[in-house]
Amino acid sequence: MSNSRTVEISIDHILSELAAFPLCSSIPLNRPLISIDCDLNGATKHLWRQTEIHFTSRFPHIGLDELISMRNSIWFGDCAEGTRSLADYVKWLASRWLVSRGANAEPKSPSRNQEKEAYDPVARRAWRWMTFSLPGDLLLAGLSQNGRGPVRVNMLAPAVEALLRNGGYAETHLHLGAALDFSTAWASAMNLVGRGAGLAQAMKCEAFASAGAEHEEGVHLSQWLIRAAIVRYFLGAFLAKRTRVESFQAYMMELEEKQVLQHRFFNPGHFPVVRRAFQDLFQGNITTFYSGFPETFKLMQNAYNALTRASIRPLPKQLDQVQNLDPLSDFFNVNGHAGPSVQLQFLQNGLDYLGRSPDDKLFATLFWQVERVRGQIYRHCIQRPLTPGLMNFIRFYDRKGAITGLLKDIEFESAGALGGIGHGLASLEVRSSPSSDYHSQLSELSKWKQQIMQLRKRNYKNEATLQHRRNGRLQTDAWKNVECGVVLHYLKFRGQHSDRGTPLAFDQENHADPSAKQNSSGFRWQAFSRHTQKRSDVIRHTLKRFPDLLFLLRGLDACRDEHGVPTWVISPMFKAVHEGVRQISERERAHSKPEPPRLRSTVHVGEDFVHLATGLRYMDEAIEHIPLNGGDRVGHGLALGIEPAEWALRAMRIAMSREDRWLDLIWERNWHSRHGSQFTSNRRTYVEDEIIRLSNCIFQDNNFTWTPQNADQFIQWLHNPKALNRLGFPSSMLPRGLESDPLAFQLGRYLTEPGIYRRCREIEWVSVSDDADALIELQRLVRLRYANTGITIEVNPVSNLLIGDLSDLKKHPLWRITPGLGNDVGATLRICVGSDDPLPFATTLPEEYQFLFDSLVLAGRSQAEARVWLEHIRQAGMESRFTTPPLPVGLEK
Repeated sequence: MSNSRTVEISIDHILSELAAFPLCSSIPLNRPLISIDCDLNGATKHLWRQTEIHFTSRFPHIGLDELISMRNSIWFGDCAEGTRSLADYVKWLASRWLVSRGANAEPKSPSRNQEKEAYDPVARRAWRWMTFSLPGDLLLAGLSQNGRGPVRVNMLAPAVEALLRNGGYAETHLHLGAALDFSTAWASAMNLVGRGAGLAQAMKCEAFASAGAEHEEGVHLSQWLIRAAIVRYFLGAFLAKRTRVESFQAYMMELEEKQVLQHRFFNPGHFPVVRRAFQDLFQGNITTFYSGFPETFKLMQNAYNALTRASIRPLPKQLDQVQNLDPLSDFFNVNGHAGPSVQLQFLQNGLDYLGRSPDDKLFATLFWQVERVRGQIYRHCIQRPLTPGLMNFIRFYDRKGAITGLLKDIEFESAGALGGIGHGLASLEVRSSPSSDYHSQLSELSKWKQQIMQLRKRNYKNEATLQHRRNGRLQTDAWKNVECGVVLHYLKFRGQHSDRGTPLAFDQENHADPSAKQNSSGFRWQAFSRHTQKRSDVIRHTLKRFPDLLFLLRGLDACRDEHGVPTWVISPMFKAVHEGVRQISERERAHSKPEPPRLRSTVHVGEDFVHLATGLRYMDEAIEHIPLNGGDRVGHGLALGIEPAEWALRAMRIAMSREDRWLDLIWERNWHSRHGSQFTSNRRTYVEDEIIRLSNCIFQDNNFTWTPQNADQFIQWLHNPKALNRLGFPSSMLPRGLESDPLAFQLGRYLTEPGIYRRCREIEWVSVSDDADALIELQRLVRLRYANTGITIEVNPVSNLLIGDLSDLKKHPLWRITPGLGNDVGATLRICVGSDDPLPFATTLPEEYQFLFDSLVLAGRSQAEARVWLEHIRQAGMESRFTTPPLPVGLEK
């Protein structure tokens, strides 16, 4: 049987990648170029050869003739001969993708020959893909004239902007650690790279190490960054202070002749280090210096810190202070979060200088090398398209930690800014991990509470003299009535080898392996369960001492590696905390105190799976065993909307673990006997036979006879914490005498025997076409259960676009489950919109609404229809929010 799988790739993605290659790829970083030669001479020839190799291997079904035509359009455009400087190239790209509207720029489509009117969905879609390829401010700078130009790209159509501003909307899915934009993170990176060992916040040489990353899996990226940071500081000083000198080389010679730097460096050893940074960046080759890479990084870090005083710059307490972290704030204005960033001013002035001094080759080479390094950091941290699945996303999410360590005190304010504070945001939920001890957890919750209070107090103080800031900046009373809440999420980890991208054969040494070193009692998931249970106990203890924190702590979540940790491992943690909150509520009621609001639950399910049945099982288990109830939510839930027949046709044949197949079939059989199910007799017979076969393959016990009935009982016990505790899970030992209860004995073997675990991880090849009809019925039944329970689905459009590997939001599974579009299949569900992770997805919450609006229009709906539907979704988000109205200022203590 063939196993062909159709790959769909957005043409906008291909055009964006082509446009970005001369500017941001590692190819011209290692062989620098400052212009594109239409005759393909020199570095341009090398760039094209490597580009062709990359694209033909990365983008199947794109022929060379089409690729060359697109290259000609993007790289050369109206330049048929000679060379085009990269400064002119950036301006050319900017004119293709953007149009200037004063302080704002608006997207346009590069694949159209004529200029279209503003607010075009096709143009916004093109720009959306461009933001995955390079930093948007690079093209914004291309619109500047005489060092000035637009400072932001407006992505909102008037209809969507008015709907959100006038109606109010909720941010229901946002991870606090990623609630930053790249401009903010870059300012932090330019400071953090100068902070060495011994400081509370420091950047280590291996800070960017990450499985699958470029530059030797990220190990060498910090070396590029420190060199770029040093050179960037001198370039910025030259742009800001040049008066008499004619070139950058003359400027550097003047600094050396007049010994301007001696009072700054103190240590003569810094001079050769700085020269080496210039030399390596100019040549595009980082080489060992002195005793090797770590020592080189340390020496350059010390020199950069001595030059910029990065380590003694105060950490920001407000979002408007972040740009002060960037050492180039010594030379360019700090305009707050909503104004032009220091980096944008650097770009604008750099392009202006290159336009007036095209012969300054040294400046041009170093300037573009600095920008290529920034582009590499950007592409290192921004989720790459065509890399689906949570295992890959986790790597991108973790990479942000290398550049955001100085921003802890402004994360909440940044979350509000990205959510649209002052522009209609009415409810803000953020998610973070629980702490491992009581004092840390109380301190964390208190910190967030204090940040919220300070934001509101700052606005109350200014209320009497309220002034509306111009150019899109926030109103000073924006936080006054916004509901704020925190959701603590349990993080799922399958094991360090998998997380590092080096999974051992058959997942040995993962947390699920009973023989793994960390599982000292010999149980599967023992170490992970104890780790998570400790955090549950901390939450319970904190809320018991301070029940009023339930007005801030609004829910629990489980996220990260959905496919890596089973429901039966994580569900006891939810139950323990909810039972503790129930007892707290009863105690408060008994003492005639105000009863705290109910703690809600949400969980990431139905997003990451090998077989669609597995995704549906995860979603059903969430209701059954977390358990989720009316008023709760689930994150993503793509499995409910994927078209099963189409999915089966594409997948055809898949390799999945024997354990997952076994669990899927036992779960499916449980549905066979339920009222209203519609499975054929042949399917029922097949499933029962497969359950018996797989059970015998896994357990290999001739003294026990497996049947579908006892397999179902086995699964029920597996999800029963009391049954597991009777077996000693997770911290004790298996009791003796289990042989008297044969099924309990098999459960004990499953939890403790390495041989069973090994056989569980073996591969089953599944012909998905045989499951197609059953998948249609299973999806209908699970969807009906969700509809009847009243659980809301959290949709994160850009997250789903990338992690779900969707070529276009028009293909998003949500369209099959949402009401009001006339194409509903079975029961429809409530959905709400969140931004998930703004930094790695390069998005904001208002843009998420806009993308959904545009997708409907591009699918043939009128703008009036799209607006009515979006209003329905906005209302559903407000109705399903976990937050509560803010207490009066005097009571928020």
